[in-house]
Amino acid sequence: MLNDKSRINRLLRETVHKEYIVLTGRGTTALYILLNALNQKDKQKIIVPNMICHSVMLAIKYAGYRAICTDIEKESFNIALNDNLPDGIIIVAHLFGYPVNIDLFNTRKENIIIEDVAQSIGGMINGKPLGSFGYTTLLSFGTQKPISVGQGGAIATNDRDLYHELIKENKLLNNCSAYQSRLQHIYKNINYLLEDYYENNKQANFNYYNIVGQICKELFLFHYDEAYNAKLLSALKNMKGLSKSHFTIYNKLKSHFNKFPVILAEYQNEQNCNWFYFSFLFEDFQIKMSFLRYMRKNMIHISTCYLPVDYWDHTIEIHSSKHSKKVARYIVNIHISPCRDKNYLQKLLWLSDHFFLGILGK
Repeated sequence: MLNDKSRINRLLRETVHKEYIVLTGRGTTALYILLNALNQKDKQKIIVPNMICHSVMLAIKYAGYRAICTDIEKESFNIALNDNLPDGIIIVAHLFGYPVNIDLFNTRKENIIIEDVAQSIGGMINGKPLGSFGYTTLLSFGTQKPISVGQGGAIATNDRDLYHELIKENKLLNNCSAYQSRLQHIYKNINYLLEDYYENNKQANFNYYNIVGQICKELFLFHYDEAYNAKLLSALKNMKGLSKSHFTIYNKLKSHFNKFPVILAEYQNEQNCNWFYFSFLFEDFQIKMSFLRYMRKNMIHISTCYLPVDYWDHTIEIHSSKHSKKVARYIVNIHISPCRDKNYLQKLLWLSDHFFLGILGK
């Protein structure tokens, strides 16, 4: 009889079409372990989109690699297909649940592609699940993810030799559970610190690593916690039902927000989306910031996005960044999961009406 962990592995194999699964304490831990197991440090450079979760950049830094940031596609928020990209490792994240251009996988066969489905698990491209295209797949089950149980991550691969290296790397980690609550508090507030910098733009020497300080590396030192097995198993079983629910809410939000002329919808690429976020862009940055403050004041979860990497690390090598800077400045993401609560959804719609009608009435 299969135990919960075996059932989780089976469901993940079926979800991303990969044979071998390694469960980790965090999604960040998964990338850190993977980069160590790949042992490509002689090549050093890893290509990432210029708009990506800062945890990815931390894992790259502490695994001893150097990132090269390249621009995103304006239609999908994801890494742009570029013939000038160098060989080596590419981290491909389907940001906010929106799939990347499938041609990237078909034309970059000389690259090791790490496919990040932390925000896109359940999505599809041409009938194939996201997570099945890359050499390896990263998953995260932390807060504000489609499969969210508070913490946890995973690596999936079809390479048996790599799998054994991943197991070795995973066993090398130490348990730092004593730091967990402190780390989560700091981690939770990082986005707000970055937004303040972006809005005020006063700190010429701003560097994200300096904010987090010496405990950054502790973010990676989490073992997989068996206590989360039952919650994770339940969430994976309910994934298809959640996607249908999110699709209904997504369309309701789309119909509601598209009626306001201060919003641009030109960057939405909805094909094969997993409906995790409803994303749109403002025409005016100050109106966007006012909207964010107003909604947060009223306890509605609205996020922006990940700022371009070169905004919080001035030492990074930038290949191109035109679209990422524009999208980061004007985008707003509404997290759909809380909207399954009808009262929350009604409050969100009413508050947005109140805000926009006030703006448009002036």
